[in-house]
Amino acid sequence: FFKALRQDSPDANNDDDKWDVDALLILPNGDVGHPIVLQGDPFGVPHYEALCLRRDATSKDDTSRRRLYWAIGLSATAAGLAAFIRLSKTMKLSQSYGFVSRSLVSHTEVARVMGVGTNVQSSSGTFTAKFISGRLRLVNSAGSVADIDVTATREGAGRGSSWDILRARMHHGGLVYELDKKQFQG
Repeated sequence: FFKALRQDSPDANNDDDKWDVDALLILPNGDVGHPIVLQGDPFGVPHYEALCLRRDATSKDDTSRRRLYWAIGLSATAAGLAAFIRLSKTMKLSQSYGFVSRSLVSHTEVARVMGVGTNVQSSSGTFTAKFISGRLRLVNSAGSVADIDVTATREGAGRGSSWDILRARMHHGGLVYELDKKQFQG
């Protein structure tokens, strides 16, 4: 029967064209739930494991599965570490940015020039745990705009260390105001 299937080759008696059958089974009426094994051990054939036994995940050997678990664990650990580092940087950024924005909105000279209802509209520059060099745009309730340049440093990055304000300059209505550096708290 198998020789008849292979007679389409030019040399049917050639050893290169012979089949090596490890296992042979029949699926009556295409029913994968009740295969009939005619020859060999079908449990060593991955297609039998997947098609008839529905054991794709368990057909992996233990070494391969262990490597897969290690790779998943390693990538999950790396992703968690990256998320922690990013969160830490974001928290430090929010501390320095928060310090500047709170100090400017409550500054007496800014309040005198801008009036009530002043908020930070936008910001640009560098805001790190130990260094600030940025420009903040303030807008009041009447729509008046002021740009403020701030540069500050500090020795420690903790909450107990204070900022040393190097420059605090406000541009509003064509005028430049040097802000009192001592009024910055934090």
